[in-house]
Amino acid sequence: KSGKLRAKLSDLGSVTRIGEKVVHATPCYAPGDQIISGLKGLGSHESMDVYAFGATIYEMLTGKMLNFSITEKMNDAITLHDVNLAEEAWNNFNPDKIEGKMGEIISSCVSKDPSRRASIKDVVKELEKIVFR
Repeated sequence: KSGKLRAKLSDLGSVTRIGEKVVHATPCYAPGDQIISGLKGLGSHESMDVYAFGATIYEMLTGKMLNFSITEKMNDAITLHDVNLAEEAWNNFNPDKIEGKMGEIISSCVSKDPSRRASIKDVVKELEKIVFR
């Protein structure tokens, strides 16, 4: 009605409030720090959702899962409750890059360092520049 596009994505199977203990994750879209936090009994952070958003956009554009190369190891780490296996997989993971502005946006979302991930507000601003230019 307003003429503005509002896309909403959700994976409510793993809803956790910020700071609450991570108890579920979808390894195909979860950053390693989320899996590791869950295994260590630590809390969640909004940067984990930003990563999942970037991984989803990556898959939409490429047809490939960003985390595919480490998904099996992360699933094993969860099953075996093996923090070391998860940390090793995450430390050795190097996501493929996409060229152009969308690639820059995705990269800002999927940084392995949670403190370097963009805020979702900044991501939305950059996406609006592309969609509504």
